[in-house]
Amino acid sequence: MGWLLSSCDESFGASGWTEVRNPDTYTNRALAEFAYGEKKRYRSGGLTFLVTQARHKYQQGTEYQIGFIVYQNGLLIEKCITKIFTPPIGSLQRRKIVTKFWCR
Repeated sequence: MGWLLSSCDESFGASGWTEVRNPDTYTNRALAEFAYGEKKRYRSGGLTFLVTQARHKYQQGTEYQIGFIVYQNGLLIEKCITKIFTPPIGSLQRRKIVTKFWCR
């Protein structure tokens, strides 16, 4: 039973959210960079993103909740949490929307 659980990358949580056990993937880093770019309007290079927490749920599209750390040239800049909604394929709305964003 333990082996079965350890081989899964996701686990189901409360309220329909699915926790991602290994959150620092290319896709989640791209979502974090998208949200940061949308809300902070950064232009400088040298930024890297480390995703520390990720979960998603499917409900008329996909909603992502991501916690991440922003580094610039190896130095920690800030820690952020974001919520991003991606509409379903084939809908009129095609673009991702950052619905919540917070950094400290």
